[in-house]
Amino acid sequence: MKVLVVPSWYPSIGSELSGIFVQDQAEVLSAEHDVAVLYPTVENWRVLFRGVSKWDVESWDRLTVARPTVLRRPRDNGQSGYHNAFVRGVRSGSRVLERSWGRPDVVHAHVAVSGGWAACAVADRAAVPLVLTEHSSPFSARLTTESDRRGVDLALNTARLILPVGETPEAEIKEYAASRGIDVLGRMQVLGNVVRTDYFGVSESAVTASPPLFLTVSVLSPQKDIASLLRAARLLLDRRREFRLVIGGDGPLAGELQGLCRELGLGAVCEFAGQMSREQVRLRLQSCTALVSSSVHESFGIAVAEAMACGARGSHAERRP
Repeated sequence: MKVLVVPSWYPSIGSELSGIFVQDQAEVLSAEHDVAVLYPTVENWRVLFRGVSKWDVESWDRLTVARPTVLRRPRDNGQSGYHNAFVRGVRSGSRVLERSWGRPDVVHAHVAVSGGWAACAVADRAAVPLVLTEHSSPFSARLTTESDRRGVDLALNTARLILPVGETPEAEIKEYAASRGIDVLGRMQVLGNVVRTDYFGVSESAVTASPPLFLTVSVLSPQKDIASLLRAARLLLDRRREFRLVIGGDGPLAGELQGLCRELGLGAVCEFAGQMSREQVRLRLQSCTALVSSSVHESFGIAVAEAMACGARGSHAERRP
């Protein structure tokens, strides 16, 4: 089949790990199908003076990634303005892509806003089914404005199949759909994210950490609740347990969390590693004692699954303090 993927997030320069789980699935699908990813880059009108390309395409075997550049209109302010521009980019970009790649047999959107919303028009014009995978955690994060809610309603009503990546988003979607009079009965199935076990695996050469090394890899945002992890580390240190804690990632709370780390006196045992590449994450996962997730909520928890693939073995559990 020819599968057109319309994601709300996808890796790009400067955001190499954003939506990388979508890229993983697209690569896996391309082993059996002809896959194209359509991901617009929304820019301010000032890029006109930088000579930015309006259409970038990369191709590997049966995977094509098209990145049309779409400019925000003067009235496209805030997050809703971004969504409007993104939708315009998908609609116009799909027509350009079809000239070289062809018409899809199915459109697969990731996240109702903005990918699902934008993909509805493409699926309708091509007269093909729309599949929607929902990753949002929580799902209510996509429902902040009435405009967003209308986009979600359109995606849920249009999708032939709705694939939440976990049971929690499944329940949240059902509750929201019922409140809006949308019937999702028989159209929903939980399907988790792809875990690249050909990349994330046990390393026989990895050296067991001593003292125990705890790792967390996440965006440093309120949802991930790294503050609670730091307070737990303080409690562990008060019990005179030897350990190290590595916090990988960056985000809006980085400075605040580093300040809390100093306040709790964890400087000798805690390291803020900053944004890590995927290779760095893999090496850390293969050598740590355990991965710690302190998130308030997760739709799937891809880092936990990747940690398990890298060696969440019984011997690791026995070494936990």
